[in-house]
Amino acid sequence: MARKRNPYLLEAKYDLLRQLRIPGQFIGIPLGGVGAYALLLLLGRDLGGLGEEILVRFAALGVMNVGLLAIGIGAASERAYGWIRLRQVVPMPPLAYFLGKVSTGAVMAALTVLGVLLVELVFGAVSWPYHAWVLLTLALVLGSLPFTALGLAAAYLVRPNSAQVLVAYIGVFVFSSVFLPFLRLPEWIQTIFSYLPSTLFIDLALGAVGLASPSPASFLLLAGYTVAFLLLAAWLFGRDEGTTFG
Repeated sequence: MARKRNPYLLEAKYDLLRQLRIPGQFIGIPLGGVGAYALLLLLGRDLGGLGEEILVRFAALGVMNVGLLAIGIGAASERAYGWIRLRQVVPMPPLAYFLGKVSTGAVMAALTVLGVLLVELVFGAVSWPYHAWVLLTLALVLGSLPFTALGLAAAYLVRPNSAQVLVAYIGVFVFSSVFLPFLRLPEWIQTIFSYLPSTLFIDLALGAVGLASPSPASFLLLAGYTVAFLLLAAWLFGRDEGTTFG
């Protein structure tokens, strides 16, 4: 008798393998933000005393890119091609599908830390103690969860082809938090932005290396965003069952 395999582990394994088949996306998306920072250094831009903060913000940008672009738009494409309709008729628990996506996003987010380390080795851009690197890794990996969940929810919110555009527009709105401190916006807008998951996540990442002091409420809000987005994605996934697109 064949040994029964854990469907959750299988889903995580094969979703990761699917991403690995697109090495440009698997490596390029999480390292995109750090790469932009390295380009600024190569161009000789003087970042002054904000160098470390900008590096962390760009690393967070790479993590958010993973959730919204790699996972979110990828899920919308799978839906458009009819792959999800096949998945819905097999005895695979729907939760396994979502946890597989979340685990892949976490692995890709961890690559961002390698990019930060490479920038440090090449340019000597930061001088953080060892424990800060560990905390930053945890912050970036855990911080990927709400954005992966958001990408999945957006992928099922509207029709497949429109979903890809929707994810991109959400990304523009969310990514703006990366540059918010450098923009002269009205205080009331900055107050609204302070409750976005992107702002909370960046504060968490900055706090990991001693550049900010995130409050305990930030952790709770990020966890709440993750649960809410996953529940929304699961409900939309069930609503999508049996629907055809043409």
